Amino acid sequence: REISFSNVTNGEHVRIDSSGNVGIGTSSIDLTSVGRTVVQVEGSSNALLNLTDGTSRLYLHQKGGTSGADIWNSANSYMRFATNNTERMRIDASGRVGIASGGAVPDIPGTSHDTLVVGNNTLNTSGIMIATANGSGKYSSVGFYDNTGAGPAGRMLWDSGASELQFRTRNSGGTSELIQMSISNAGDVDINGSVTADDLVKVTGLGSNVVSASDEVRLSGYGLMGNRGTLYITNSDSSGAIDFGIGGAHNANVPLTINSTSVAVNS
Repeated sequence: REISFSNVTNGEHVRIDSSGNVGIGTSSIDLTSVGRTVVQVEGSSNALLNLTDGTSRLYLHQKGGTSGADIWNSANSYMRFATNNTERMRIDASGRVGIASGGAVPDIPGTSHDTLVVGNNTLNTSGIMIATANGSGKYSSVGFYDNTGAGPAGRMLWDSGASELQFRTRNSGGTSELIQMSISNAGDVDINGSVTADDLVKVTGLGSNVVSASDEVRLSGYGLMGNRGTLYITNSDSSGAIDFGIGGAHNANVPLTINSTSVAVNS
């Protein structure tokens, strides 16, 4: 048997069929199956299911046709999603998203960010954070976190103020970040620093002037060094040359030139 609720003016409004399925606004309940109980809310142009305590509300709104759908929390609070009785994803009140973060969604200290966090809710446990600065911020980054120190173990960061992409790692003390490589929007590359004007490829920092057996060739603040039987500096153009310059601007003082047939010491 079925039970229906109606009024004289507008007819039937609610129906409970013999299987316990409930139709609100319809007498034809869809998606029924053996062992499944369905609650169906249907409107002539759209439908909304509203859960409220009288002050805030959570509603599911099907807007009809191609107009879209909403899952809407009107309160200044989080929404969380769980499987196997355990929280798996959370959207906090500011819009930050945590996946397997185990609770509150962290933010990078300082400027407020819109963030997506995977598996990290303390900034010193294993996880990944994708962050883009909102408001007056100028940074967007992807950070990789572990449990060996504060802050990211490694981070790729776009600095819109400097117009450069930076690759950073945590220092040996585990307390701060070091810029290991930067690429400017002009294509200049700086290893171990931030790009300055006219850098095509630049290596900064003193580093070590000793090349270990495992380092066959090293380019550092000391220059180009090798630790092998022969260190090659090659110009593949047979009609070209290799100039060695000292002091001044590019090609302004070249005391030594080597070409395919001779070596010239320039006065």
